[in-house]
Amino acid sequence: MTFNATTSWSATSDGYEIAVTAATHGMGNLPCAEVWIADSANYCKAEGYPSNGYRVVINNAGTVTLKVSDSGRFAGKIVIANLMAGSGGGSSVSVDTLTTPATQNALQAKINEIIRSLSGGAVSSGPYSASFGSDGWETEAGGYYLEFPAALHGRGTNLFVDIWEMEGTNLVQTSGYPSTGYRVVCDNSGNVSIHTASNGRFAGKIMIR
Repeated sequence: MTFNATTSWSATSDGYEIAVTAATHGMGNLPCAEVWIADSANYCKAEGYPSNGYRVVINNAGTVTLKVSDSGRFAGKIVIANLMAGSGGGSSVSVDTLTTPATQNALQAKINEIIRSLSGGAVSSGPYSASFGSDGWETEAGGYYLEFPAALHGRGTNLFVDIWEMEGTNLVQTSGYPSTGYRVVCDNSGNVSIHTASNGRFAGKIMIR
């Protein structure tokens, strides 16, 4: 669900909140929530308490509550899902073995097209994941980016996105913008991109659900 920076919020004794009951979101009493901050025409993944000044609280009844301080309201959207249900097999591709981001995207889009054809229009509900190297980033003004179009990941527009950074031989889950110098952006069509400064490229893995 999307929300604005004013009337969507209810005042509390210590700030503001947006509460979504289990009856409203329909994901039971063990939901997961992902918060995205509106950024022009796109949404930027927000990393939450304490870096961005908000908290997501889920009670035993499954009510998801987004809480901020008196001055912390913002516009954005919250995605609520039950990731324990229908996890499926997912799809995975190692982009290190391919040549360019354009080739990688075209190949995975074609794979998704074939899956849709065979499954009556649906791509697996499991997670999409892709590995990437520090040398596979495209240049843009002020830095670099990686792009994962909706046709590539096949997971729609209301997304959960996790970034893992390679440290030695291990993958470490990172929190993203602004603390570790990159940000994850999703537009209204579900196209996902990672943006970093000129000295911020890294190798790792993205998971989109």
